[in-house]
Amino acid sequence: MGYSVIYVDYNFSDSKYKNRPVDGIAHYTYGFGSLYARKFKKEFPEWDVQCWKADSYAEEVSSMEHEVVKHIIFPAKKLGRLGFVSRSMMKHVRRFTKDQPKTVFNVSSFDHLLHYQISRVGKSCPVFVQHHGESPAKHKINHTSGLKSLYWRFWSIIEKRAFENTSMLYLLDEEAAKYLPIAQDQFKVRTTGVDSELFKAIDKQAARKLLNLNPEASYLLFIGRLNASKRADMLISVFLKLKDEFPNLGLLIGGCSENDPLYKMAKDSGAVLTGMIPQNEVGIWLSAADVYSLPLLDTAHVFGGIGMLPVQAMFCNTPVVGSTMKCFPEAGLESVGIFTSTEGELKQAIREILSGQITFTETRETALKQYAWSSISAQTESDYLRAIDSVCR
Repeated sequence: MGYSVIYVDYNFSDSKYKNRPVDGIAHYTYGFGSLYARKFKKEFPEWDVQCWKADSYAEEVSSMEHEVVKHIIFPAKKLGRLGFVSRSMMKHVRRFTKDQPKTVFNVSSFDHLLHYQISRVGKSCPVFVQHHGESPAKHKINHTSGLKSLYWRFWSIIEKRAFENTSMLYLLDEEAAKYLPIAQDQFKVRTTGVDSELFKAIDKQAARKLLNLNPEASYLLFIGRLNASKRADMLISVFLKLKDEFPNLGLLIGGCSENDPLYKMAKDSGAVLTGMIPQNEVGIWLSAADVYSLPLLDTAHVFGGIGMLPVQAMFCNTPVVGSTMKCFPEAGLESVGIFTSTEGELKQAIREILSGQITFTETRETALKQYAWSSISAQTESDYLRAIDSVCR
């Protein structure tokens, strides 16, 4: 009898996401669960890999196959902030595991009821959870008051019970473990993989020519919404202060909107602003820059890990500076960027890179060892097999 892994996810209720029946294949494949399933199947074709999604708009169970992965949509109810519950999915869980007992479940997040539901089979089948930056209930209790605090105290009870039957949690940031009801051997620091074919370095001058940028300038780059979550204001402030030392310095900001709170500040700074960048063009912007920066995560996103864009920048041979670099393995940090936690440190790190005091070699190669899908999937399969030997008897 072979091995199976089921990636459990849900379709967002917000209509702006491409996961409605009218969206065709995206109805089944949109989201992290399908992506992880397809990447794992590519590396380990001998496994039976499926993606199951709860959907509050679905009226019946439906399925399709894409990239040799079976995708199933289950009707569900959304209970406000608590998330989704699906009776039809749980019925299918019981039938499926009876026929295929060597099954691993990998749930997309620990802060919704799907984790609690799936964890109920954790004594007979391993349950894994992938962290996506969400804050544990205990942490939110410390940063809220009134009814919100009471809600998170209630949720902490559900969280505790769910983790009692969870084999492994993949955390983006080890600091989050301090607020979770898990043992030391119950979690590992592991992010998701990055597409090494989509994100690879092209010649810097060629990239700048494609973007109509000054070939003689130096460029800082930030991609994301211009709000407080990633402290783009800190990077804008550093840029303005360094302009006196580096007259040809430019700041590139992609993925922003005129409605963003910090848009005017960025525009007034003289930064080059652009809206959403197509995924297949992000690598051009990353290759054109001298430094990519994700300055600092705010309290609500403090456990966000290293972030996908910093890793994508490394894959394009562009060094990264900012607070999330604390999550990069220390042994390889000097090859990929600099950890900073204050505006002063950020300014000094960028100054040292622009002046040539610090140079980076083997940036892409170092990052590939940690974040290529082949590496992530290989480590994950080893964990799955150990869990199956331990739990499935």
